[in-house]
Amino acid sequence: MKNKVKNKLYVITVGIAFLILSLSVGYAFFRDTLTINGVASTVDYYNGNMLPTNPIMLVPSENRYHEYDTTRSKLTWRKDYWVGDTFITIWNKGSGIAISRKTITYTISFTNPTELPYTNGQITTEILNNDLGYIKSASGSLSKTTINPGESVEVKLTITSNFLSRLEDQDIKATISYELQGEKRYFYFIVKYRGWDNE
Repeated sequence: MKNKVKNKLYVITVGIAFLILSLSVGYAFFRDTLTINGVASTVDYYNGNMLPTNPIMLVPSENRYHEYDTTRSKLTWRKDYWVGDTFITIWNKGSGIAISRKTITYTISFTNPTELPYTNGQITTEILNNDLGYIKSASGSLSKTTINPGESVEVKLTITSNFLSRLEDQDIKATISYELQGEKRYFYFIVKYRGWDNE
């Protein structure tokens, strides 16, 4: 009788040990399978090449997003466009425009509307349309190479020109880039000079 009880206890003990061992191995096996690797984030992901901007209207009384530091006789501002990744300002060359070399700096500003910083800011310029050579040079500058969330930056485009007539149109483009989420994103600032009321 004692042996029978001993055998039953032995079988129960071995059964419980086997059950515990099975559960431990099963847990260890499935734990890696059920673990979610990665970091949860509530920050938006931005795809594409466009740099998100929140434009600042610098001259509200004229519904104008840009400022300029000097005037030129017979050069008249016509309109501004701020659409997506591009800002364009259009200036008309009037009849009898003065023959003299003139340098004008145009300024725009925008804020960083994201929850992440923009880093490694750079600006390059190019003269897109200059058949008669009226545009002599173009250069650009950024007030900040890093823009934290909610902060603003000033973008300056300096153009030296010598308009001899209203003939031909001229276009100058600045390309602004910042890194966002490890990728370069772009924004474009374009000044257009138009003669004969062209757009």
